[in-house]
Amino acid sequence: MPQNFLNLNQDHKETLSDRLLKASANATSALLTITSLDDAVNTALKIIGEALDTDRVTVIEHFNCPEQSLPCWKMLYEWDSLDTISQISHPEVSQGTYEGIESWYESINQGQNITYLTKDMSEPFRSGQEKLGVKALHVVPIFVENKCWGVVGFDDCRGVKHRGQSELSMLRIAANSIGSAIQRDRTQQALLRSQQERATELEKANKALRSAIAGMARLDNLEHFLAEMLKASLEISGAHSGAVALIEGEFIRHAVLFDQDGWIDPQIQMSRGLTISPFTPELKDLAEQLLKSPLEWVVPPNDPRIMPEYREFHREHNNKAIRLVPMQISDRLIGWLGLGFAEENPPIGKSFGLLKVLAEQMTMAVEMLRLSNEAQQTAIAREREQSLLVNEKQRTAELEKANEALSRSLSWLAREENLNNFLEQILLEISATVKADIAHLFILHQPERMLEIVARVVDGKLIQSPAPSEPAIFSAPFPADITPIFAMMEEQDLLLTLDMLNIQPEVREITWPDNYEWHINLGRKAIGALVLKAGDRTVGFLGFGFNEKQELVGERRELVIALANQAALAILLMQLAEQSKQSAIAHEQEQAAAARVVQLVKANAVLKQTLDVLATEPEIESSLGHVLKVSSEQLDSPSSALWLYNSFTEKFYLHLVYMDNQIIPVTDENIDILSGKWLRGRNMDKDLFLKKHIRERSPVIYQVDDASVVPPPLRKSLGNMGVKTLLGIPLLLGAEIIGSFTLRFAEKRQFQAEELELTQALANQATLAIQLLRMAEESKQAAIYAERNRLAGEIHDTLAQAFTGISLQLGVVKWLIQEGSLAIEPILDRINDIAQTGLAEARRSVWEIYPTAQEYSNLAEKISQSVEKLTSDCPIQVDLQILGSEYQVSAMIGYNLLKLAQEAITNALKHAKATKLSIILTYKDALVSLSITDNGCGFQPNLDNGGFGLLSISERCDRIGGQLLINSILGKGTEILVEIPLEEQKS
Repeated sequence: MPQNFLNLNQDHKETLSDRLLKASANATSALLTITSLDDAVNTALKIIGEALDTDRVTVIEHFNCPEQSLPCWKMLYEWDSLDTISQISHPEVSQGTYEGIESWYESINQGQNITYLTKDMSEPFRSGQEKLGVKALHVVPIFVENKCWGVVGFDDCRGVKHRGQSELSMLRIAANSIGSAIQRDRTQQALLRSQQERATELEKANKALRSAIAGMARLDNLEHFLAEMLKASLEISGAHSGAVALIEGEFIRHAVLFDQDGWIDPQIQMSRGLTISPFTPELKDLAEQLLKSPLEWVVPPNDPRIMPEYREFHREHNNKAIRLVPMQISDRLIGWLGLGFAEENPPIGKSFGLLKVLAEQMTMAVEMLRLSNEAQQTAIAREREQSLLVNEKQRTAELEKANEALSRSLSWLAREENLNNFLEQILLEISATVKADIAHLFILHQPERMLEIVARVVDGKLIQSPAPSEPAIFSAPFPADITPIFAMMEEQDLLLTLDMLNIQPEVREITWPDNYEWHINLGRKAIGALVLKAGDRTVGFLGFGFNEKQELVGERRELVIALANQAALAILLMQLAEQSKQSAIAHEQEQAAAARVVQLVKANAVLKQTLDVLATEPEIESSLGHVLKVSSEQLDSPSSALWLYNSFTEKFYLHLVYMDNQIIPVTDENIDILSGKWLRGRNMDKDLFLKKHIRERSPVIYQVDDASVVPPPLRKSLGNMGVKTLLGIPLLLGAEIIGSFTLRFAEKRQFQAEELELTQALANQATLAIQLLRMAEESKQAAIYAERNRLAGEIHDTLAQAFTGISLQLGVVKWLIQEGSLAIEPILDRINDIAQTGLAEARRSVWEIYPTAQEYSNLAEKISQSVEKLTSDCPIQVDLQILGSEYQVSAMIGYNLLKLAQEAITNALKHAKATKLSIILTYKDALVSLSITDNGCGFQPNLDNGGFGLLSISERCDRIGGQLLINSILGKGTEILVEIPLEEQKS
């Protein structure tokens, strides 16, 4: 530690820290509680200086310097210990720049505290500090609203003291509080000045209005009154000259004319041709435009529409611009107030509203004289006086209330993402402002011009459902022009209020259907309405009703219009956002359509290629391999497999595999290639594990790391093979599952809908190939059975008939011999035995043609085995009965009855959702019957909804010459009975 710093022990540091914390708190309290800012800051500095045991504490503010890159600084406040030189009283050292000490500003601006010995400072800053007796200087930055506002400085003059960074940092809160207090006081002072200026403006306006009202009250000379109003207009606006022009038929009369010297004598005015001028078409065009947009009408003095005499008048008075303020009654222009300005673009400012009021006063005065009704003049003047001479305190309160309402609504608009919610808040605000008992806000849909309610307020609360006995047209969007009143309000741009008890019949006739009666029935005394516009665009409508008579005038009227304008802006933003959204959607749809075309072209090419292979490839297995290969290539899958479903075992068996760019049939010869890759070990009988795509009958993406889908052992096995994603595609034939495609991927994959559609289409082609293979096999078996039947018939017709003939002939011989010699009877008996044996052998040979004769002849055993296999592990109660003496049946009967039983059992398990199954096989002498009954959901046999299963049962029954009976009741179950006459087929 440097020798010239005081070394304070740890106990002293802790004591100083406590003192500084207490001083910071007391200083902050002083800033918050002492009314006078100067007293508060000086008190805070004294508290901090004494706690820190320093000699000078200063508050220094930064301010921008012309032609300087860094701010300048200026001392605002100072506290000095006894016998310490005051710095603030020496102007040469109480403000300056950071020239030579730029690094100080960089550190301060970064929020760092600064400590310097005077001897280490740069010139000329060091010399100035030495004159003040400073030996060490410490600086704590002040930040106000996250910006470096200035600093608090601490000067040690009696001796150098070490100020640790932790101690200086403790003073940061107090420093920031000082800066914030100063800035807050400035803001309050600025606000106070603004309010005072506003009050001055209002007083000025009141003075002008009082003068106007006083003039109207004693109105006996129109020109004198207009002169007073024109004089007030010049004072309010700061114009150099002015005139009041009145339209009288086809002429314009300038009733009064003013310049800097005052009212120009009417005789002089007339002699210069400044009194009467033609109301030319050009001036009429100007008048029409003035009615539409009064705020925009500033014309140059040399405008050709202005008469030459008036152009000369403005040139003489050095006027650069003329502002025109319309004098109108409803939508009829009766004249204007013209003001000449020395600048080309005179500001509108707050004075324009006052000028409009004065113009209205002049308009009223002209109209009153035209009516020549002194009593009416007095009443209007008194009413006008009462409405305008508002108590200043009450007016200020109204203005503050309006500002608060506008501030709230602007805050909602800034932070509310859902503009519908903003519209509801605006309606609540407007309803409260006008003290409405009910209010509705409508949006106008263009170009249909349909109005739709978006918000309702009843008794100061938002409601979502229709108001009590609300008119029927409000329940859905309705035409804005259902009556002329909307268009009239739209054109006139007025805030309309109607006295329901004194409404004119012609107005009542054009109100919306049932609207007038609704308000009357609910006891409404008045209603109000306003068309919402954003610029020239109509966007909505505002309507409200009052249980007491109301007048919307003054600040309330202006506030309602201001809030309504905000609602109009929000609606416009909603409509523009919707237009942008629709444009974006259309653009996206165009892009999607273009991409879809590319995908379809690609898909069509792939499908055509596979169809060509199916059409030209004689081997169906090769076609299946091609479809599997193309599916993998389209999705960049390194390996895929085809599984076929066995409906008897209800398991999937691996049939073909595509990997290493080749098709590999799943056979015993290829077990070594597939083991550990697609086969678990060397077992080809393992079932397909992931079957979600089978259950959902649609493509499913399996992410291997998804523990909820892929169990740990399979997840580990697939992970070892580098598989991250699986895609399962079901092979469907109608509602029947016949197989599955499984594609593997070495990375996590997601697929576009078009990719899945193409893969499913390829899978459908594989389904077609498999079905063709099945149909070919069935055709082959049918041909074999037909050929066997044909051979059996031939054998039966030849050998059997021959043996039968021999037997008959021998019988005759036996009879003849009986008539004669009996010596040859044993021989004839032996011949007869041989013939009978040959006949039996011939019949046995016929059935031995069938390779499955022995397998299917024991029907009872086969059915018992099949029932056990099909129903094992199934939640169903099975009752199998064998009635009668068992005997063997022909292979044809045994095979078809077995398949018929399997089909019926499968239907009961899969489709009927049965819980009980009864199977009865009955042997009779010349008849075998099979009955299968379940308690499932049943069906209507007369409807064509039996599917392929019942069709197969019927065909098999016909094939063996049997009779089929199906009895089914919805909700109760199904009984299938087959009876086969054996004739002489029983063994």
